[in-house]
Amino acid sequence: MVGWQSLVLWFLSAYNYLSPTSFSSFFFQFTAPLFASILFPFYFFLQQQQLTGFFEHPLHRSGTLL
Repeated sequence: MVGWQSLVLWFLSAYNYLSPTSFSSFFFQFTAPLFASILFPFYFFLQQQQLTGFFEHPLHRSGTLL
């Protein structure tokens, strides 16, 4: 199953290829760090909850979140 990191990288590369240069530079300078600062702590929080057995869903037991 494809990890969420490769999906994010694919989206950013496709977005960078399809968008104008000024808007893509604005996107990478402001929006991408904002998304990263929101998503990465949430992802690591989910990993910690997964390690402690908080989630009992089969998808979380398989070791991947996506």
